[in-house]
Amino acid sequence: AKMEGTDLEALARAGNSAALLKQGCRLLENKNYGEARTQFMLIVAAGTRPTDALYSLNAKFMLGLIEFNGLGCETDRLKGLHYFKEVAQTDAAVVPKSNNPDLTGADTLVVNAQYNLGRAYREGLGVPIDLAAAERWWLLAARDGSAAGSVDAQLSLGLLFATAQRKSAEDPLDLQAPDIKKAARWFQTAAVNGSLPAARAIALMYKKGEGVAKDLNAALNWMRKAADTGDLQGRAHMMLIYHQLRLHKLALETGFELTELAGDDDRILSNADITDGEREARAIACFVAARCLDKGLGTTADAATAVKLYKRAVAVDKTTATQLRREAEAGDLP
Repeated sequence: AKMEGTDLEALARAGNSAALLKQGCRLLENKNYGEARTQFMLIVAAGTRPTDALYSLNAKFMLGLIEFNGLGCETDRLKGLHYFKEVAQTDAAVVPKSNNPDLTGADTLVVNAQYNLGRAYREGLGVPIDLAAAERWWLLAARDGSAAGSVDAQLSLGLLFATAQRKSAEDPLDLQAPDIKKAARWFQTAAVNGSLPAARAIALMYKKGEGVAKDLNAALNWMRKAADTGDLQGRAHMMLIYHQLRLHKLALETGFELTELAGDDDRILSNADITDGEREARAIACFVAARCLDKGLGTTADAATAVKLYKRAVAVDKTTATQLRREAEAGDLP
């Protein structure tokens, strides 16, 4: 039977774990964090029976979020991490399952807690920066690349290995060297499991031949997965790959509308309402379209419009436009 209104409150007062959890989640949704915290703490305090184990695990995870993020209380990252660690070290296989739709499964809670611990060690949130610890927790959460693992952890491992990282907060020069092959492996794993940022990342690695053999067709396939969701950067990079494959008409069809902006060009020059990702996407699209119009590739040559689009690319994102100009001068772009 559904627990509603006074029945729910009565059961919660009587210490019923299901009622306490439902009430706590409702209070959390309504941003009544203090009272939600009390409900979750009551579940943890009472959760001694095996049948209460999953309720207690859910409550500990919620308390971790509340304490770590300072929701309705003073931020206590260390206390939040203690709750996450309790959840992360739980053997999900021995936690009794439940049909209660208000409960998150033990497997999901454990991998999410492990991911949160890895993030804390990576960013120095409540604990000193410790890349080895971050990697260790993320590897546990990633579940060896399984779809049941944390896709965020798989993506984070790719990012961790892709660039030089500070090993500690004390010494900014103590860096961990990149491992591009490991980065490619984890980006591809996360992409297979549905991460759009990872799909874009592995596409760029195939495009440049970093960590994997250069393969523009593989790059195109992965970038298409990002672009098909409406991702602007994915669309722009797909346009660029079509251009590199000398499929110029497809390049123009894929991204020409990205060269247009709502309102006048003054919007480009303001930082108010255009994100860094949109800047990069529009700069790529403007540059590629300009290149096609300048050279008459896949369309009729139009030098005047090409100049306008080159200027627009620089106005939107000078760094991206400069990099593309260098690639063109080096012969890497048609």
